[in-house]
Amino acid sequence: MLNHTMRREVRPSIPGASPSADLRGVLIDLDGTLIRGGRPIPGATTFVARHQSNLAIVSNNSSDTPGTLAACLKDMGFPITAEQIFLAGAIAVEQIAMLHPGAAIHLLGSDPLKDLARAKGLAVDQPAAKAVLVARDEDFTYGKLAKAANAIRRGAKFYAANADLSHPGADDWLTPETGALTLSIAAVVGRSPDMVFGKPHGLLLSRAMAYLGLRPDEAVMIGDNPATDGLGAREAGVGFIEVGDRAGRTINEIRL
Repeated sequence: MLNHTMRREVRPSIPGASPSADLRGVLIDLDGTLIRGGRPIPGATTFVARHQSNLAIVSNNSSDTPGTLAACLKDMGFPITAEQIFLAGAIAVEQIAMLHPGAAIHLLGSDPLKDLARAKGLAVDQPAAKAVLVARDEDFTYGKLAKAANAIRRGAKFYAANADLSHPGADDWLTPETGALTLSIAAVVGRSPDMVFGKPHGLLLSRAMAYLGLRPDEAVMIGDNPATDGLGAREAGVGFIEVGDRAGRTINEIRL
């Protein structure tokens, strides 16, 4: 059971978010909330250690898998297991594998995400793709744009891991994200994706709550982006605490 001081700290930043008076678990964003520019935000490792047994990371990250991210976070001092991590890219791959079992897909993304897709039985970057999945691809090119657009034009389903245009990096560096790549493809094909899996869609939060064994009224979402974390919390029926520059406070100021 979380300390009831959480009741005084939780203030919904999104209309409709209703924090519970009996919170038992924490769902928490990653970039801008726990880390920035690949380094922990002051106080973040202490916060995670304090709530490790009833905490899950819920992130629009579409480069890592839970396993690769857990290893990186361990090196930063975060006591987090892969089972506690719910990522938009990994969830997108899992959902596509269920929707199109064994299908050929065109995946714009990282090698770990492609490895996960193959492990789920999908044929990655093969001809006659049945689906296109856009994730964060640091090697995105004109050729990849053309290949994805033409696969969709020929009938492939169009999926995006998330709609984020950017995330904050070190030294105020703006890091382009999946949504920026998705918009370029959408501009060519003249339509939006068939589905976007990450926040503010509530799927990630629902999966995290199921893992923690929580009802929505027993959980709270902590994040730095009202448009994704906050709306995602509302979508899932979960209370929301905003941190970051806009909120004027960081994770080390939150006492649950």
